[in-house]
Amino acid sequence: MATVITQHSPYYSEDFLVSIKGRDVSYKILRLQFYKKSIIIESPWFMNKEGLVSIGRCLAGPPEKATLTLEEEGKVTSHLVKYNHPIDGNVHFSQDGKVYSLKKDGLPFENVKGHMFSVYLHNLNGFEKTESSIKAKYKHIPFSFDSSGKAYKITGHLYKKTFLSKLARDGRCIIGPFGYTSNPREKKKPAYYLSAPISYPTDSYTLVLTCQSIKPISQKENESSLLFIGGFDSDKVMNNFDIDTKMLVMSYPVDNLQELKQRLGCIDYIRRIDNAF
Repeated sequence: MATVITQHSPYYSEDFLVSIKGRDVSYKILRLQFYKKSIIIESPWFMNKEGLVSIGRCLAGPPEKATLTLEEEGKVTSHLVKYNHPIDGNVHFSQDGKVYSLKKDGLPFENVKGHMFSVYLHNLNGFEKTESSIKAKYKHIPFSFDSSGKAYKITGHLYKKTFLSKLARDGRCIIGPFGYTSNPREKKKPAYYLSAPISYPTDSYTLVLTCQSIKPISQKENESSLLFIGGFDSDKVMNNFDIDTKMLVMSYPVDNLQELKQRLGCIDYIRRIDNAF
C-alpha cells in the first residue's frame, strides 16, 4: 500500500460530493453515500443517461494483455444507475423505481483489503459545473489540478481503521483527512480519507479516495464518457491469471442504443398501462 502523508482524522459524513477542477472550471463528478450497512456510488450529474451495465469478464491471460468483455452479461439502460456495495458483499447496480437490479457476488467489507472501485473519466464537459456554493447536505471533496486534463481516474480503497492505525504507529501512515500518496513508482496523488458517521456499522472502515490525471481513454476527443469498475472477485481469483475474473461495470454513453437493446436486452422498467373498464 502507498504511504499517505497527511494529518488529523477522516472526514465523517453520510453524503459526499466529489468534484474535479482543472484550471478555472470545476465539475460535479461523484456522489458517495455512507448508509448504515452499505456504500453507494453514483454520478447523477453526468448529462448522457444512455449506457451499458454489465457483469464484465476479464479474460484469462497476462495483465498487460487483459481483455474485458461487457456484452456477454451486459444490458443497456436509459438511466444513470447507482453502485451499491453492502457490508455483506452482495454488490449490485440499481436505481429505485427505474431499473431492475444487476447483481453479483462481491466481497464483504472485511475481505476487501484495498481496491474497491475505479472510475475513468474523459472530457469533463459532460458533467454539471460545480456551483459557487455546495448544498449543505453534502460534504464537499474537491480535487484540483493546475491544468485542464482530458482524462482522470478516481480510485477508492477500503481499509479497516485498525489497519490504518497500525500503519500510523509504524510511521507509514497518518489517518486523514487529506494528504498525498507517496510511492517511488508513481507521482504523488491527492488523497482524502472518508468515513461513515460514528455509530454506523460501517464506521470501522475508511475509504481512501485518490484522483489523478491520465492519458485520454477515448478516441472521441470531444465526447464525455464515464466508466465505473467495481465489485471485484477475491484477490486469490484476481491474481490467478489462468482463469477469468468478473466485476461490475457501467459505461456511459453508448452508441446505437436501440440496436444494443434488441441484441442484449434492457434493465429499464417497462411501464404497463392497463385498460380500465
